Amino acid sequence: MEYRGIRYTIRAGIERRQYRVVIHPDEVEVPVKNKIFLSREDAEAYARRMINRWLEGKTVNERQ
Repeated sequence: MEYRGIRYTIRAGIERRQYRVVIHPDEVEVPVKNKIFLSREDAEAYARRMINRWLEGKTVNERQ
């Protein structure tokens, strides 16, 4: 899936109703460590927040 031009993946866990998030900025895999979500919707919302934070940090670094 993609949000704001950055790819992300929602991975289903082994047990029911467990999902993990991975974002792929600059085609590099950035997993969320030990974060398990109980719904796919929560995982997607978290992926979007991660991407927003990553983009904010990138723009701050570009200004310096």
